[in-house]
Amino acid sequence: ASNANLNAAIDVRVGGLLGIGGSRSVTQVVFNQQQYYPGDKCVVNLLCDNSNCSSAVKSFKIKLKRKVFARGERIQMYVDKDT
Repeated sequence: ASNANLNAAIDVRVGGLLGIGGSRSVTQVVFNQQQYYPGDKCVVNLLCDNSNCSSAVKSFKIKLKRKVFARGERIQMYVDKDT
């Protein structure tokens, strides 16, 4: 497992009504690892540039997905679960 950071940039239009009148918000998300195992602590840094928004950011919602890999002699299984 690699210990390098996992980075992602999210560029979205927020606010407005039905996509009209929204403003641009850019968020940089940085996880301290690329893979986590049961019992590991997850450190997430969020850097949000909402300088173009008319409203303040109220909250962030993060959803982690669990991927389980198991191999047998003839079987390879992949499960993608929401956690």
